Amino acid sequence: MVKDPKSGTKKFGEQTDEFINAASYAQRWNKLYKSADHIPDHEVPKEYDFRNINGYDFTGNLRDQGPCGSCYSNSFIQAVESRMKLKYAHKHIEMPDLSIQFIMQCNYLTEGCDGGWAIFDGFFAEQGGIPTEQCAPYSAKTKGSKCSNFAHCEPHTKIARSYYVNGYNFDPTEMQIRKEMLMNGPVTTEFLADDDFQIYKGGIMTQQKRMPEHDNSANYAQVLGSQMSDELIQTKFIKAKGDAQEEKIIMEDAKDPENLGTKTQSIAQTESQSQVKMAHQPLDHSIFIVGWGHDKELNMPYWIIRNSYGDQWGMSGDFMVRRGQDDYGVESEITGFDVELAAEKDS
Repeated sequence: MVKDPKSGTKKFGEQTDEFINAASYAQRWNKLYKSADHIPDHEVPKEYDFRNINGYDFTGNLRDQGPCGSCYSNSFIQAVESRMKLKYAHKHIEMPDLSIQFIMQCNYLTEGCDGGWAIFDGFFAEQGGIPTEQCAPYSAKTKGSKCSNFAHCEPHTKIARSYYVNGYNFDPTEMQIRKEMLMNGPVTTEFLADDDFQIYKGGIMTQQKRMPEHDNSANYAQVLGSQMSDELIQTKFIKAKGDAQEEKIIMEDAKDPENLGTKTQSIAQTESQSQVKMAHQPLDHSIFIVGWGHDKELNMPYWIIRNSYGDQWGMSGDFMVRRGQDDYGVESEITGFDVELAAEKDS
């Protein structure tokens, strides 16, 4: 799959002064400060992109979850791969693709293709580790397979700690998120995948409609959550249009494909301009943030985010969302993971 042309194309990990300088720059915050909170605001760059740090791409390969509600495992694995590349860049270690299938198949805390949470994948990987994609390749399904099929796979990466940025208070500030990324690498987050998301091609997404403020309650969120799956899956819909066929990408509730999520969408977008916190809204898609920037023409800050629909969706698999307004809940549930080589942990 082909990445966005803004991604760096130089050989990651090469034994050159150029790469050593790029790695040193990417790791400088982690070496200078005890924690993300200690990074001064004025040290935070206005623009930063892990896809291209001095010509080197600190993210892993693009993923396509296919007809399986595995976005939570996709976002988890992609964030872990990026954090591994950041942490071990100075050692020039080649970072292989890690196995999404193993995590999805074996994690008893989640529901395979029916959805789950990235942080639960982190909790699971803290106990055992993550093998490579080569040993446990992705099949976009869990039925008909079992975890014991991968018993021979040795762990490559382990998780030392899984955590929400700003703890279980949720709702970190956008400055906290940026500092966390500078310190430790890309983060996963949850997202309200609405109609605009289905047809996204480019530009900065901004949310105009939110839940009514009077429905901002944990009880309402719980009732709404019980009416829907925790996961949307990508499918293709082909509709006859005269003599031609029109192909569209649509989103389906993984547990209710006949409904196509219409009830959920109508509830989530009944009134506009509410100040309700997005953590109380039905976030249904997991993604991971790879950077941020500022559009000079629009005078608008934005996040750079990677999806798991392959390179034919969005901007070669990536998209942008306005930063600082918690649009689509993108800033509500930010998750990070402390990563390490399995061999290093066992030694």
